[in-house]
Amino acid sequence: MEDIVRDYAVIRKLVQVAKDDLAVMESELKKTELWELIAYKKELIAELVESERVTRDSLDSIALQVFANESDKHPHPAVTIKENNKLLYDPADAIQWALKLEQMEMIGLNKSVFEKAAKALDLDFVEKRKEPSVTVSSDLSAYIEIVGIE
Repeated sequence: MEDIVRDYAVIRKLVQVAKDDLAVMESELKKTELWELIAYKKELIAELVESERVTRDSLDSIALQVFANESDKHPHPAVTIKENNKLLYDPADAIQWALKLEQMEMIGLNKSVFEKAAKALDLDFVEKRKEPSVTVSSDLSAYIEIVGIE
């Protein structure tokens, strides 16, 4: 026990020293023009990430709307609609079902164990539904025509 306490104390001290060193370095860096450039770039990235999120939400919404209207799973060469199986049920009903069958491993409602069983069985309290989701190609370089962006 003595060894582990000593090891922990040493590591904790090293962490604190590293944090203190970093604070001093940041303090010195804040006095430079480089810090201003870093702060500007971080702000720009935050704005772009938010813009990316909003645009992706719009893309997903439009793709799902096209799928709903036209059943088109490829509304664009870079966009694919996948239909995922989804089970809708009240966990209390699932637990009651497991109790009746004396399936003790499901009593705590191990969701994955229950859902494997529910997919194979025709349980009246489980609704099986296909739920579409949007996948966008990771390589969108063919769609970028902005000069200076690679």
